[in-house]
Amino acid sequence: MNDVKGYLVAAVLVVALVVPSFLYAHGDEAPNEPGHEGHGGLVHPFLVHMGLPDEPGMTDVRINSVQSIENGVRSGDVGFHIEAGLWKGVGIHLRNDGMSENPETELMVQGDLWRDSTKQSGIAIFGEAAFPTGESAANEMNWLYGVSGRFVFSHFSLDADIHHNIRDKMVEFEAGLVCGLTPTIFPILEMNGEFQQNASALVNLMPAVKIKLGGNNVVGIGYKFPLSSRKEFERQLVVQWDMDFHN
Repeated sequence: MNDVKGYLVAAVLVVALVVPSFLYAHGDEAPNEPGHEGHGGLVHPFLVHMGLPDEPGMTDVRINSVQSIENGVRSGDVGFHIEAGLWKGVGIHLRNDGMSENPETELMVQGDLWRDSTKQSGIAIFGEAAFPTGESAANEMNWLYGVSGRFVFSHFSLDADIHHNIRDKMVEFEAGLVCGLTPTIFPILEMNGEFQQNASALVNLMPAVKIKLGGNNVVGIGYKFPLSSRKEFERQLVVQWDMDFHN
């Protein structure tokens, strides 16, 4: 049964990456709004990487407060995700979704592979170095590589990525759908998980919402829970402060 779930999730991810490019080619162009150039007027996803690098001079900082429940025990954590455009078509990410629970911080370099005529949708490739920043049994660098995509519609954006974790011999994925319900309110649905040798698939789902405040400040709240029988936690409540900076 778990293998069936894994194949279904993989199929959904493939559809999420391929179908939007076809639909977008036959849809309306997405609007741009001041302060969100290149994002179609939409905010960044919640935890998911942007599928394409930000433009040069753009930096986004996401700070997360995470409350988890596992085996009836509540714990708190703090995470962060910093991404910036370095050059045209090249960006960098520094990320750790929970500094207490996750002993590794990821440094990722991402480069365009293809963009459409609007420059808002396309596909990128990336490489990651996960280095120890806490107590870890491995206590060594880990290397990852993968492909990501971003597709912007009139009031929606989809970001997704899939990558291979070399040391742990597993494939990890994540995808995030952002909806521009109003100019200031953005419902979000995100999914992440992993497929590992000799283990059942792990899949989590998180509905969330972000609210745009004055300036380039955005706040958000999300509720994350496992869909698979294999799980890392019972549920999580994530509160986020998202800041955009533009040179």
